[in-house]
Amino acid sequence: EYRPAVVYINGEYWGIHNIREKVNEEFLASNNPGVDPDELDELEFGGDIIEGDNQEYLDMINFVENNSLVHTDNYLVVSNQIDIENFIDYYVIQIFIGNTDWPGNNIKFWKSHTDGSKWKWILFDTDFGFGLFPTWSSNAYHNTLQFALQSNGPGWPNPPWSTLLFRKLMENSNFQSKFINHFCFYLNARFTPEYLNNHISNIVENISSEMPNHIDKWNGNIFQWNESVNSIIEFGDIR
Repeated sequence: EYRPAVVYINGEYWGIHNIREKVNEEFLASNNPGVDPDELDELEFGGDIIEGDNQEYLDMINFVENNSLVHTDNYLVVSNQIDIENFIDYYVIQIFIGNTDWPGNNIKFWKSHTDGSKWKWILFDTDFGFGLFPTWSSNAYHNTLQFALQSNGPGWPNPPWSTLLFRKLMENSNFQSKFINHFCFYLNARFTPEYLNNHISNIVENISSEMPNHIDKWNGNIFQWNESVNSIIEFGDIR
């Protein structure tokens, strides 16, 4: 959750700042009933520990590296450890928005210590999405699906370790079918230009009356801000 706020420091106007939930173990517990913030594993990148332990995840990745997920039995070993629905939704949104500061960066995933829990991924820090650098690779025509499946990407932003799990899961026809169906559903629902434009408009209207003051504080340009808004809308329309 987030909300924009006008900030004053010792009475001095400081512009719009966004109050936002911090992605940590308390955040995970508060948004997942029954989860204890002291009884979970939260990892980042290729398995670096934020909270808890990483051995179960590393063991799973080792299995993925050394076994073909084409075979149903091997796929079931992995799908019993990963929340497949969550994983697919996470990849669908990252790919649709064209996030090119990922998958080798801004990755967090977690699992509670309760019986039957599975690894889930956390969406955060997506500022490279929606064409932040339209003259670079992040534009509405960027093939982010291919980008997220590359086996020989550079050290940043899509090194081989960061695409491994998705690549291997896509070997399995059942997973691939689920992924395609999820993507098609969202393309006809939340990703339609009408839905996106309404969402963008709501955000813009919520802060537009304050933007002249904010821009004046930080020596910005209201015309540039309007152009940026239009660029976001155009990205959604084209995408």
